[in-house]
Amino acid sequence: MDLDWSHQHKRMTSNLQAKLDGLLASYASPRQVMSIIATAIIPSLAYAFPVTPCNAAKLKQWDTLIVQAVKKTWRLMRCAPTSMIMEDTSAFGLGSPSIAVEYHARTAEALITSLEHTSTRHKNITRGLLNAQLEELMKDAKPHNIQGAATPKSLKKRLHCNLRTCQLLSVHSSKLHLVLNGDEPYLTALNSITGTIFIPHNLAGWVTCVAHQLLDLKINGLQDLLQLDTQGNLYVIDGSTLTHCFGPTQPRHIIALNRLAAILNINLTYTHDDQLVPQDILDPEIPFQLQRYKNKDPKLPIDDRKANRSPTSVPGLSAFLT
Repeated sequence: MDLDWSHQHKRMTSNLQAKLDGLLASYASPRQVMSIIATAIIPSLAYAFPVTPCNAAKLKQWDTLIVQAVKKTWRLMRCAPTSMIMEDTSAFGLGSPSIAVEYHARTAEALITSLEHTSTRHKNITRGLLNAQLEELMKDAKPHNIQGAATPKSLKKRLHCNLRTCQLLSVHSSKLHLVLNGDEPYLTALNSITGTIFIPHNLAGWVTCVAHQLLDLKINGLQDLLQLDTQGNLYVIDGSTLTHCFGPTQPRHIIALNRLAAILNINLTYTHDDQLVPQDILDPEIPFQLQRYKNKDPKLPIDDRKANRSPTSVPGLSAFLT
């Protein structure tokens, strides 16, 4: 057993699609279709949730299939808002909630039932397994503003092999907390893990994303990517120099390098869609612009690579300078 859940996910998707297609081909009324989806189809899909880790993308895919079936049975346009379908009937929706609600409820129930099981052996094994998984993940996980051994992508992959930790994350993602004798024993570990996996959508978070991409290369820190000219001005090296000095690169490395240049270039101007826009370093719009900025040009103009401010003044950047 290799703990690869993709085959199970494909089978669950195939079964869900087949059941929805059969239901839509029947003579059931729209209300009957809604009732059958809620009482038979979703529970049959959710039966495997306690032992099958599912990510947000997979849950969204299943939501899309169910929403499409609901729209079709009510003869709604495809452009009808999904939020209207999922909203409760008391708020004038159709009352078909997201499958994520059922997923988090089932996984949270499975974990809590095992932690509070009447069998002492069952309870101790569950707690020991959960503690061992958290301890193993904590070896690599670091807060988002510290250079750690793990990256968001690598840690997410490892989570799929740690079922109990996935269940614990489901509990906390529902804004609930596990409390034992008035204490929250797993909160510190979860904060470190989620701090590595889920990077905040602010400038410090984007600095972390950029740094993790560039630290894949043979560099000691981001200072290796900065250079001074004869007049003492600080510049970010271009993509061609990056490839020549630090080994083979991929397009994601060039994008990250150009984003680093954009971050250090912010204080005076920011180039987006060939326009120069005056901005401040703390402008809340900057993270969204960085997300859209995917320049793969290895020879960025020197004016766009000039550091208009000290690297230490950029939130989150100091942690990656050695």
